[in-house]
Amino acid sequence: MDRADGFPAFVAVAEPELLGTAFLLTGSRRDAEALVLTALAQVHRRWRRLGSVQAATEEARRSLVAAALQPGAPQQVEDAGGPGPSPVDHRWLQALHRLAPRTRAAAVLQLHDGLDATATADLLGCDPATAVADLQTALHTLEPLLPAAEPPPVAAPAPAVDPPDDPADDDPYAIYRRPR
Repeated sequence: MDRADGFPAFVAVAEPELLGTAFLLTGSRRDAEALVLTALAQVHRRWRRLGSVQAATEEARRSLVAAALQPGAPQQVEDAGGPGPSPVDHRWLQALHRLAPRTRAAAVLQLHDGLDATATADLLGCDPATAVADLQTALHTLEPLLPAAEPPPVAAPAPAVDPPDDPADDDPYAIYRRPR
């Protein structure tokens, strides 16, 4: 891939998604921006060798996850005041950050980024069964925040209306006659 031509376009497309992932991993916009900047710098250095946008995206995600899982990585959810998340989103972020870092990363990668268990396991350095178990743990923790499932609406029965009498109903040969 051509570094001069393709990388700015890659950043324009990938940066918003990477920022969302990093924000969910860190809980802070400032920390998320720092992680994304570092990840994009690493991708830029390897841009020609990566060979595809998909490989570049995977490399950036790998960098985000590795940085978020490092000991001492920021684990603080930003305060609900200011331009940050709404109070409802803040509750979700707090619940997400009560999870162990790897469990949180598994949930973010599978639920937010839409990765399957195999791709998640590859990024986390574990087997797919562990990635699935981490997601189940995360869902168990996050479940109380889900809105209660509403029962499906019950349709009112159709009113019983007799169809108007059709004189052709009494004549078995009516279908063979020409209309008048």
